[in-house]
Amino acid sequence: LFFIDFGVPRYFFSNVFGMAYHDGRASITQLNTVRKHLSAIKGGQLGAAAHPARLVALILSDVVGDEVDVIASGPTVPDPSTYADALAALDALAVAGIPPRVLHRLQAGARGDEDVQETPKCGDSRLAGCLTHVLGNNRLAAHEALQLLRREGYQTGTCGHGVTRRRRGGGSCSSCPPCKCPPRSFLCPRNQNVCHLGWYLTCVLLAGTGVNAFIGIKCKC
Repeated sequence: LFFIDFGVPRYFFSNVFGMAYHDGRASITQLNTVRKHLSAIKGGQLGAAAHPARLVALILSDVVGDEVDVIASGPTVPDPSTYADALAALDALAVAGIPPRVLHRLQAGARGDEDVQETPKCGDSRLAGCLTHVLGNNRLAAHEALQLLRREGYQTGTCGHGVTRRRRGGGSCSSCPPCKCPPRSFLCPRNQNVCHLGWYLTCVLLAGTGVNAFIGIKCKC
C-alpha cells in the first residue's frame, strides 16, 4: 500500500531521500511529509479508508515528543501537511535523482488535480471514528529501566531526555548535541554499582553508497 498503488520505486526513500535524512540535511518532519503524499495509508488515509468503522490505534512511540502525526507518518490521524509542502521539502533539500513518477504525483497533488486527493485534514468526518492512544515511549521505557536498576541496588542517573542524536560510522559526530552527564567521578564511585541511562532517537551513517549504505538505529533506553 505504501508504494504499489502509485508506482513509487522502493529505492526512493532508502537510497535517495533517505540519505538526505541520515546525513542530517532532512528532518523527520520533512521525510514524513513526503512519505504521507506517496502512500495509500499514511497521513490519515488508513483511518479514512476504514470509515465508517471504529478504528483504535495503540501506539508504541519511537518519536521524540510523541507527535501522533509523525509516528509511522500518522495513518489514523489528520495530516497538517500538503502536497505543496512535500514539493517544498524536496526543493529545499535539493534532493537529486527523484524519479519522474514521484515528481508527477506531487505536482499533480499541488495543482489540485481531481485524480490526486489531498490527505485527510483536521475536521475530516472520516476520521471521527478513529481513537489514538500512545501506550509506550522512550521516556516510559527509560523510567521502568531505572526502577528495575534501583531495585537491583544500582545508583542511577539519567541524561538525554528525548534528544535526537546522529553518529557517523561508529565514531563521534560533531552534530550531536552535547551530553550533560555528571562527571565520571560522580558516576563511578569506587566499590559501587552505577548505571547512567539516556534515551535518544539515534541515526548511524555508514560510509559507502547504495541501498545498504546506511542503517538507522532507534534506541529505547
